[in-house]
Amino acid sequence: MKQRKTGRHILDMIASDLLDPQVQTKHAYRIGELASEFSVTLRTLRFYEDRGMINPRRSGATRLYSPQDRARLALIIFAKRIGFSLSAIRELLDIYDTKTNGDGAQQIHTWLARQMSELNAQRLQLDHAISDLQRAIETVQNDVP
Repeated sequence: MKQRKTGRHILDMIASDLLDPQVQTKHAYRIGELASEFSVTLRTLRFYEDRGMINPRRSGATRLYSPQDRARLALIIFAKRIGFSLSAIRELLDIYDTKTNGDGAQQIHTWLARQMSELNAQRLQLDHAISDLQRAIETVQNDVP
């Protein structure tokens, strides 16, 4: 059984692509290879393609994904796994696509830090809601004969 890619492995793959803009372009991945590598369904890959998030080239009916498509997919899977919406992932992909201007890694770092801040704020709101709910449960329990 193939092991799921860890966040660290995915980030290493993305970082190597950011640091090496001359990523090998001769190798192409078939849809089944990427689905297996990232433990996703073919339908998932087609969904991301339909949304314009990855753009494989076609050879007849066969989809061929470049190393850049693979890196984009890694970024999508990573961001989805940690709870980002598709619109947030698109924003991240836009930043990723601008990596050729030399500061892509810094921009991604800034974006991730902002997302972390937003998630921490959401967690604080959830903690308050859970605390309020717990008090309500205790109040109701105390009133039950």
